[in-house]
Amino acid sequence: SDLYVSQVAQVVVNVAAAHALFARHPHVFNTKRTQHHGALPSAAGLSLGEVAAMTATGHLSLEDGLRVTHERAKVFERLSSGQLASAKPQGMCVVQGLERAEVETLCLLARSRAGATDDDELACSVGIDLFPRAVTVGGHRAALDVFVELAKTAGAHKVRVLHENAAGHTEAIAR
Repeated sequence: SDLYVSQVAQVVVNVAAAHALFARHPHVFNTKRTQHHGALPSAAGLSLGEVAAMTATGHLSLEDGLRVTHERAKVFERLSSGQLASAKPQGMCVVQGLERAEVETLCLLARSRAGATDDDELACSVGIDLFPRAVTVGGHRAALDVFVELAKTAGAHKVRVLHENAAGHTEAIAR
């Protein structure tokens, strides 16, 4: 699938780029740590970048990193097609300028206004903290549309709807 191919490509390109950077500029990295198996001494990543970072540093073999990427892509595909969590269309957005607790309250209100049951946390929920006062929110498109308007009204500095068909980084993935 396109998602699988794009995610594998991202991991491979990121691992190759990290190794190329290290080969060209080893002083950028903490070279006091012993390298093993040609791996970088350290790297960091977010989301799919975590898989690339763990692969680049040797915590995952390339084979295992690609296996994790494949399984992750399958979960995202099943979620975006409605095979997981809910048959309702899903989406995500990024919210900047509101405290996490405020965003969680807005999610509850959005779920209610969109007609979700009180216990349907998959309808709208906070995903990950990106940096202080910035989080991702994912859920059912109808509740997400309500959430976006509520967040803007509440004074969010920025609310950006992502071009995603799955509520990644939320409880929907875990289920």
